[in-house]
Amino acid sequence: MAGRDPSFEYQQRAFTAYRKMLLKAKLRALDNLLLSTIKVNKKGELVVSFN
Repeated sequence: MAGRDPSFEYQQRAFTAYRKMLLKAKLRALDNLLLSTIKVNKKGELVVSFN
């Protein structure tokens, strides 16, 4: 009987889930940044306000 190694299957599924989670985090960070207000203060520093 030829079957897949259960630990290999678990590792593959875990890595796929991790990549999905990472993508969601990146998209959420980008969304928050695009919805924020970015200004330059008197010192020339960027100030980001999240609404």
